[in-house]
Amino acid sequence: MSIIGIGQVASAQVVPPVPTEIEGPIESWDNTARILRVAGIDILVSGQTTIVSPTADRRTARDGLTLGFNGWFNGPFLPGRTERGFIGGTAIAIGTWDPTGGPTGDGIMVADSVFTEPAENVVLGVITSNLCSAANCDGDGDFIRGSNGPVMLPVDDRRMPAHEIRLDSGFALDLTGADLVGVPYGMEGYYGNKNVATPDMANEKALHYFVLDLVGPLDANLANKDIDEVAVERASCRVGDELEIRGSVHSPLNPDGTPSDTVGSEKGVIQASFVLPNGNPVTRFEANIIPDVAPGPSATSTFRLQTNLPDCPTSVEVSWVPSIGSTEPFATTTADVVVTP
Repeated sequence: MSIIGIGQVASAQVVPPVPTEIEGPIESWDNTARILRVAGIDILVSGQTTIVSPTADRRTARDGLTLGFNGWFNGPFLPGRTERGFIGGTAIAIGTWDPTGGPTGDGIMVADSVFTEPAENVVLGVITSNLCSAANCDGDGDFIRGSNGPVMLPVDDRRMPAHEIRLDSGFALDLTGADLVGVPYGMEGYYGNKNVATPDMANEKALHYFVLDLVGPLDANLANKDIDEVAVERASCRVGDELEIRGSVHSPLNPDGTPSDTVGSEKGVIQASFVLPNGNPVTRFEANIIPDVAPGPSATSTFRLQTNLPDCPTSVEVSWVPSIGSTEPFATTTADVVVTP
């Protein structure tokens, strides 16, 4: 056999890494061995492993400090929980199989990324009681209850901090003094397994949210109603297929939420600017801005921009501009893009 032939045989015997993935309950964390056990399977975690929750990354947690592995997985109790850190919660780990790794050398899963959360509890309901003395309804004594159920509390922990309450279209809200009874909502978070003191003087298990979106219209409660504003509800992209951006705009409003001009929000075009992974800048436009109320001027309008792309950006800048080529937008915002293979 020739030397070339020997090389070809050797190359053919190289076994590519076997991809692995697991979703299940987090049982334990061994900080010395750097092993996370999920559904009875040991997973090796390294400094190269990306570790996130629904709202935070271990490397860039809210206060700017990097959390150690033990502080993340097995650290202080999250609000309303009886197990430390994310123990007892759910993990989704993605990585590869190392056939000679692990404490005994007989193989172990090596994680590229680990997603963690205490539980995946989602509630769609109607607010049945509330008291809001602050813009985010988080002042002393403030509370929100939905569907005649437990109080809903924001998660105050840098491993999974709650977003501010917002409109489902993405606009910020000022809920000071707002009567929200009857308003539909969507909540994502977890139901605690121990009683907590609630702002309305109850002592009960609570729903701890990282997302609480209210369903409009709540034009009179928009935080920035005196200016033009654009918000992104969702930006998603499938690799090699399509980028879709859904959002809303609103023109300046009177205190009662009605348009302060005769045009309203049905004006201009939407401009989306982003950079592809290869470094190429891209700009796309959408002229179809649909008023929420017709006929007549509408305080708010919605848009949906779709474009085919060879690859996906990780973030996008969305501007509401008077016309294509305008350099002075009515309003601008940025949003992360949810990318799926």
